[in-house]
This record gives sequence, C-alpha cells and structure tokens, in this order.
Amino acid sequence: EVRFDSYEFDGCEEQVVQLEAFIARRSDAVGDAAAHPGLVIAHGLGGSASDGAASTPAAQTRSVAIAYSGPGQGASEGTGSTPDHVFDTAVDPRNSWFWGHAVAAVRAATVLETLTEVDPSRLGMTGYSAGAVATLMAGGLDDRLVATAPVSGTGHLQLAIDATPQPGWQADLLAA
Repeated sequence: EVRFDSYEFDGCEEQVVQLEAFIARRSDAVGDAAAHPGLVIAHGLGGSASDGAASTPAAQTRSVAIAYSGPGQGASEGTGSTPDHVFDTAVDPRNSWFWGHAVAAVRAATVLETLTEVDPSRLGMTGYSAGAVATLMAGGLDDRLVATAPVSGTGHLQLAIDATPQPGWQADLLAA
C-alpha cells in the first residue's frame, strides 16, 4: 500500500488530496534486471482500490500494476463520487469527480514511472465503468500512456445532458 498526492477542484479552488493505492508485481519481477510494463488500474463509480485489484492484473499481464482509489473513495481524501459531484453542472469540467479521477490516474502513472522495475516507455491503463471514463480522459491527455483499455464506460450520459439549470459539462464536450 502506498499514498500519493493528487488534485481535485471544489468550486474554483484546487485542493491537494492524498490518495491510497496498491502496487503489485509478479514475484519473478522482484530483482529482475529487465524492466516491466506499468499498468494503472482505475475503479468504477462508488468503488475503491484493493491489493487484489493490483495483484491479479499484475500476475496476468506480467506487469507492475498500481490500483488507486479516486478522490473520496476508499481511504483516499477528497469529495467522492456523489451524484452532484459526478455530474457537476458547472461549466468548468474540473469541478467534476471524473476530472479528479483522471488526474489521479496521471499521478499514479508518475508513481509507476519512478519504480526501477518499470519501463517508463511501456505504461498503460485500464478501468471499468467510471474507471473507463478516467482511462479515456487520461489516455487523451497523457502521452506516456501508450496503451489504454477502457471497459464498459458509457453510462448515465442522459443524466448529464438533462441536468438543470444547465446541462453537465459532458454535453458541451460531446457537442464540441
């Protein structure tokens, strides 16, 4: 188990939050001279990280994996994935929990990149549901992620579009 700093927004204020994460590697990777790929794993809405969320994919993919808990989830600091924070109707997308989840993924990639057993040119990411949304966002903004595999990340767009007094930021993004 490790902890690292990340960021979230509350209104217009950037706040530092400390996140929990679990790092796992195959037992044959310890002391191995060869650098292994790094894999960031993002949990779904309402979920959190665990040691098994890192160790199972690490074993299956022969990678060094980090599974983190997004802001306010598990033992991580922050607001959490409450409905009003997920589908924040403010024009600034940084107010959404999804922004914090994606920033946490980028920060997790930085943690992996610092490990000597990780090849920093072979970083990837996967996530399920809201973790898939974070995977799509992080993959679009961080060139270090050379492979992304979002899984089942298409839910609740209608809730964002129907939000009042104005549609959520997702509607603006899709219109652009």
